Amino acid sequence: MQVPFIIPVRKHGKRMKELLKGTQSRYTEYRMRGKPTPVLTIAVAVKYAKGKRGNHGVENLGYITGGFAWHPLRIHQTYRSRFSIESSHRMRNQVKPRTSTRNPVIRYLYAIISFLLKNIWIALLWIHFSPVKQGPQTIDVRDFRFDYFMSSSQYSPDHHGTYRAD
Repeated sequence: MQVPFIIPVRKHGKRMKELLKGTQSRYTEYRMRGKPTPVLTIAVAVKYAKGKRGNHGVENLGYITGGFAWHPLRIHQTYRSRFSIESSHRMRNQVKPRTSTRNPVIRYLYAIISFLLKNIWIALLWIHFSPVKQGPQTIDVRDFRFDYFMSSSQYSPDHHGTYRAD
């Protein structure tokens, strides 16, 4: 049984850059050097930048896949939604205190507290920093950054990751 996976491809090296050129979404194979020589299945999703991030024209995004028979654009959308989950875990690690305890109850408690702080910050953003306007509701995170929220809270971690009362 193979576990399905999606891994983004980095555009490094002449062979990979050449592989990620084109104007149509497709699957292709990439043979790695070495022994044994594994063959990777790469889904190339082609999107139009439409001026996003200052880019225009075609944008080729590659993903190493296994266990999927999906169109490359669906793989791209799936990875995009998964990426937001991974980003939230990285942000959780910004507030989770570092500990050397092996007690799983304490480690779990710290994880819950860090997720709670993150959710409080998101709720404050939606309530106080979301402009009232027609169309979809948006938030400008620059108005109330997460690091400012943490430094202004009553209990904030110091540079060692331990909590102290201000």
